[in-house]
Amino acid sequence: MKYSSEQIGEIIKKERRKRGWSQAKLGEKIGLSDKQISKYEKGLSKPTPSVETLFKLCEIFDCELGYLLGEKGYSCGTKINTDIVATTGLSLEAIHSIQELTGVIESVFFRSYETNKIRFIINNFFTSNSFFELFECLLHLDTCIKNYENVFFPIIDSFGEEKFTEVLNLYTSSIDYEHNPDASQLTDEQIQIWNMINLAIDKRYDIAHTIKPAKYEVYETFRELIAEMYPFQLL
Repeated sequence: MKYSSEQIGEIIKKERRKRGWSQAKLGEKIGLSDKQISKYEKGLSKPTPSVETLFKLCEIFDCELGYLLGEKGYSCGTKINTDIVATTGLSLEAIHSIQELTGVIESVFFRSYETNKIRFIINNFFTSNSFFELFECLLHLDTCIKNYENVFFPIIDSFGEEKFTEVLNLYTSSIDYEHNPDASQLTDEQIQIWNMINLAIDKRYDIAHTIKPAKYEVYETFRELIAEMYPFQLL
């Protein structure tokens, strides 16, 4: 397989920036100068970093060599993480959270003796009958909120953000452009946007009334899930 020093350099730069490190700090960690790190990142170093340097980078970036070399199947740092992301459709951040919870990777939040208990809880949570019901309710809530947030998007798509913002500022100002004869006259296009904003605000008002019951459905379904997981009756 042919490897590209430019591609390797881009990966090194991405991982360094992800951690908020300067080139000097990364160089300090692996025993190189910031100038050498700069050469690596720009793909100017021929040949590519030595195997010893690549191994050091793998250790501090917590990844496998295939990732640094830009090989297929390593896009998430390691082969196993890449396969899990592809299989589950979850983000790498979500997978790391689950791995921390289950003790696969070390966590500062959970002690090792809690691992088996946490795994038991997670398995019961995902396999409970109410789990899919809960997510149906969450999907409905998410749709309601997205509809509320995106109500102005059709206007922006039609006229552009600049014209939309201009008319929205007029709409929300203290001047009554609709009824005050002394107010400056709006153009035909501004009137059209104004009317669309009116309709969008009415639609937002209607959508807002769907969010509260959607939240309540999530709350009730979660209660059912907990009751299913822990069918405890007080004597």
